[in-house]
Amino acid sequence: MANDTVALFKVLKTYYKGPDPVKAFAGYNDMINKIKKKIETISTIKGKEDENGKTQDAVINAPKGLDLEKLFKDYDEALINAQNIDDTISDRQIKLFKDIWTVEYNTYFGLSGFYERESLDIYNNDVNIQSFDDRFKDTKGDLYGVKASLNHITRWKSGTFVMFRLLGNFGRGSNFEDFKKKDFIYNTNPEIIGGGTMVEEKKKTGYYTENGVAYTYGFLQKYTTELYVSSKVAGIYAKFGYSKNEALAKKETLPFETGIMINVNSDKKSVVSILLFVAREDLNVHPDLDTNFGFKIGLPINVRKSDKDKEEDKS
Repeated sequence: MANDTVALFKVLKTYYKGPDPVKAFAGYNDMINKIKKKIETISTIKGKEDENGKTQDAVINAPKGLDLEKLFKDYDEALINAQNIDDTISDRQIKLFKDIWTVEYNTYFGLSGFYERESLDIYNNDVNIQSFDDRFKDTKGDLYGVKASLNHITRWKSGTFVMFRLLGNFGRGSNFEDFKKKDFIYNTNPEIIGGGTMVEEKKKTGYYTENGVAYTYGFLQKYTTELYVSSKVAGIYAKFGYSKNEALAKKETLPFETGIMINVNSDKKSVVSILLFVAREDLNVHPDLDTNFGFKIGLPINVRKSDKDKEEDKS
């Protein structure tokens, strides 16, 4: 009880100086006795303005020598700290355990827009068009929409991580995939020159469809799930999705891709990734007609490092 009295006396001295601020209190009991003498002063507490600009002030009787301004200021600070207690505790836990953590989790949402420009020379096989060059029409396409993603990463201190993603694309698509690319050759009428026959050959690359369908737009929606499991050196990944493009002759597809990731590392982080993959454009098609093998080279997935890892990299 004595320790509590000493602590309370220390707090009270911060705000209460007594009727005579120069004269110090002999102790806790001395302070209480002076307060009990009811030497009071009238103070007005200014209230906050309401939406009409009016304030509701309060008039109180307080012991003379009580530092109300400091009391309310400290109260406001304590109230703010209490409201932010969860964030404060979280920050302190991170600092306290940053040297002994084993696994961390990170979940985030992404949203972005996209714009793409398509350009193709479309060949028109109309016999009524006499000029070979006039049979090609330079066509431009504008594609746009939004991309959304939900991402979750689990990372271990060793550098191994697992990343799972859900992605959705919505926007304007085209039937560009229905077009085939071909070199068209045109021979002019033969001319006899100096006893010989000369034929001029023209060649131009263009795009065409078997049934002569024009370039058009349609609503595009794509849904994809991705999974990556990787150490600092190597890993595996898989992607599976569903795509529906109203502009295409074959509107719905089920793309799939899986493979191995090989990370090429510098002294401190991965600088490039090599992907050996097998891909299917549509799982509804027989594998003999729709299986591709290959490799890709690109930027690696560098998961955010903790403060401790950054300090170790600098050392």
